[in-house]
Amino acid sequence: MSDSVVTVSRDVLTSLKYLDTRLVASSLDGSLAFVDASLNVDRVVLDAPVLDSAVLDSTVYAALANGSVQKVGFPAKDVQATSIGHDLPVQCVETHPRRNLVVSGSWDKSVQMADPRIHQQPTVLRVPGKVYAMDVHQQTDRFIVGLSSRQIQIYDFRKLDQPASELENGFRFQTTQIKFLPSGAGFLQSSIEGKVSLDLFQDTENSYAFKCHRQKLVVENEDIDLVNPVNCLELYDTESKFFTAGSDRSVCLWDYKSKKRVKQYANFEMSIVALAYNQTSHQLAIAMSDDSYKNMTGIDDQTNNKPAIASKIAIRNMHS
Repeated sequence: MSDSVVTVSRDVLTSLKYLDTRLVASSLDGSLAFVDASLNVDRVVLDAPVLDSAVLDSTVYAALANGSVQKVGFPAKDVQATSIGHDLPVQCVETHPRRNLVVSGSWDKSVQMADPRIHQQPTVLRVPGKVYAMDVHQQTDRFIVGLSSRQIQIYDFRKLDQPASELENGFRFQTTQIKFLPSGAGFLQSSIEGKVSLDLFQDTENSYAFKCHRQKLVVENEDIDLVNPVNCLELYDTESKFFTAGSDRSVCLWDYKSKKRVKQYANFEMSIVALAYNQTSHQLAIAMSDDSYKNMTGIDDQTNNKPAIASKIAIRNMHS
């Protein structure tokens, strides 16, 4: 199965989203790269590193390290401010098309939401930790946040004065992504500790966690598990199947009902830092970046003192 590959940035990519048939990739160099079906790339440079992005209609909303959320219209690529403003970097941004809302989560321990059509003060929710991951489920009118305090909170947009439910996170280390199941019956989350968990709201006895994206090494005649961060989760076009990808340069397709790995796609050029799946074209977009800086022991570590490798996107037809 061959991939189409395009170079999009000299820095690490942070998110990957489909805007109709185009891809939008955000990067720590402060850019949004727009990739069309012919692999032509247009770039828009914003005011600060972009940590996440989301799409609403024909507009991209970029979460910036300076605490703001900026909107970029398409195809004009005009950049405008929104009313959202955090005191610290914005880690996550999501949209709720039915309510026409942009929702952001920040390291300042807050979630903000605003209607981008009007410039009014956003609704602000204080949460008990830095927001590391977030997702919105339109059909059930809820959003979920994974926090640095090892808590997971679920809110109902119709009653924002307190969480609709709250759970303790089973992971010891940082959550990287969190996703509602398509039905809203539960959620998946991934972690830097090489684990994924399934949490079901009603059928709790069938919730579970499993290890993945690990490599067996032999060091001094001892078997060692090399734990790779699971950087991303992406839903497939069925209720029970989903993709994971990590710093081991592989993508895995899982079925949470059968508790099995369906397929593994390995040996990509670099760590996989973001995924996007287009359910119309059945294409999986795979963002690859050199994230070897994560292995540095400190600011004076010279082991990573080498030229940056350009980040790329591979596009794979999953139904071919």
